[in-house]
Amino acid sequence: MAIIRTASIVGAISGNLESLNFANSPSGPYVRRRITRTKPTTARQVNHRTLYQRAHIAWNALTVVQRQGWVTLARAHSLPNRLGVDSRLNGWQLYLKFYIYSTHFVFGPPVVAPSMVTQPGPLTVVLDLQSGGGSECTVTRPASADTITWELQISRTFSSSDRGPGRTWTFVDLDVTFAVAIDIDAELAAATPPLIADEVVWYRVRTGQTDVFPSPWLMGSVVTA
Repeated sequence: MAIIRTASIVGAISGNLESLNFANSPSGPYVRRRITRTKPTTARQVNHRTLYQRAHIAWNALTVVQRQGWVTLARAHSLPNRLGVDSRLNGWQLYLKFYIYSTHFVFGPPVVAPSMVTQPGPLTVVLDLQSGGGSECTVTRPASADTITWELQISRTFSSSDRGPGRTWTFVDLDVTFAVAIDIDAELAAATPPLIADEVVWYRVRTGQTDVFPSPWLMGSVVTA
């Protein structure tokens, strides 16, 4: 989906033009390709649809007071789009975002809106990738008595413009152990084809707890040995 920042040439636009659809949102106008709705057929599409349905059921099971808590939090929570314009979410959208995040971290379905918006992120990440086995990951974090989980994802594809990470990220591992090298050979083997020597691999790591939103991603790249 493309988004538009209007100037003196375009005042407003809405509707369809051949294969394109022009519309407006609270964050501004955008353009997207017209698509024909079909039932999901791939495993990823089916899982996404199932996750959405479960989140909707969980949302409807909340009390009026609990839903109002999410609505109140949503009013103070915004996300910048690719043009840097803040986008406001409603209560259900914020709950859905948190529900998906909780599922990633294998937390239970959220009920009460979190009192803290963002989890402090990891301080450092050392990712040692070996094509012949022996890959490890070490994550450090600020001192805390809380039980915190880190999540590791990697990207083996690259964008065509700046050779940075592509849009495809693969989940690799979760762990609650910090400042200790964790063997991730089995997790890598289950998530992605065998690593290749001298291959550039991008990684991103974030931390999370059950009652807060995840931290921003800490991102970097390594060369496989």
